[in-house]
Amino acid sequence: MIVASLPLGSKTSILSQSSTSTSCIFPSSMSRSDQKFCMTLSRSGRSRFHFSKAAMFLGLSTEFEDNTSGLGRLRAAVKSPKPNTLEHDVLVLLNLPVHHYVTPKFYKQMKPDTGKVVPTWDYEAVEVHGKASVYFDTKSDEFESFLATQIADLSEHMETSIMGYGKPSETRPSKVEDAPKRYIELLTKNIIGIEIEVTWISGRFKWSQEKPAGDRVGVTEGFKDLNTPGSTLLSEQVIGRAALFDANKAAKKPEI
Repeated sequence: MIVASLPLGSKTSILSQSSTSTSCIFPSSMSRSDQKFCMTLSRSGRSRFHFSKAAMFLGLSTEFEDNTSGLGRLRAAVKSPKPNTLEHDVLVLLNLPVHHYVTPKFYKQMKPDTGKVVPTWDYEAVEVHGKASVYFDTKSDEFESFLATQIADLSEHMETSIMGYGKPSETRPSKVEDAPKRYIELLTKNIIGIEIEVTWISGRFKWSQEKPAGDRVGVTEGFKDLNTPGSTLLSEQVIGRAALFDANKAAKKPEI
């Protein structure tokens, strides 16, 4: 059961923390520069697997046996050459679709009052640690079972939660099995499966929420005036996180 999915537009990196790892997974979408960086990390004892939104779907599954940590498993299907590494401790980095440089010019309060302002960056990220298993042997039962489940879950999630099919009874969601079985088998051989047993999760956001009210307004307006595809979302993040920061601060104040 998928209870969460990677936001569209996000990028994902998987860092292998095994001291014996000497190889990387290279999706077809990976740039040459990323591949070189990956190999550099591999030679130093760490592998970097970097995927764009077009190469990877990441879902969180919690309903399975032996969920000892209570944090679930991350599951993915990736179009990639076959790796020669199977299981490693990994770190998955999840970034919000938008993040941006903050110029001191945005600060309408502190800059004119004290001048004590410096450039910074507003962002939001989550680190997920766990043990990875890679399914790439197309002849194994484990490969077939994992990929069948992952692809079916992904299709159902996108058809119902994203497209909204199936909510009105007359709109039937498309299913993977609607395609010819042989065709599905041929396409499945071109992808691999990744499953990560989650052991620890941590996150951080910085959206100028700790700044004075005047500076928050300046950052919000500054982002909005960028007039880029993500400018509205940037502004909304500043407003939303500022409200959350203020609410938490108020809750911690002792009652008089």
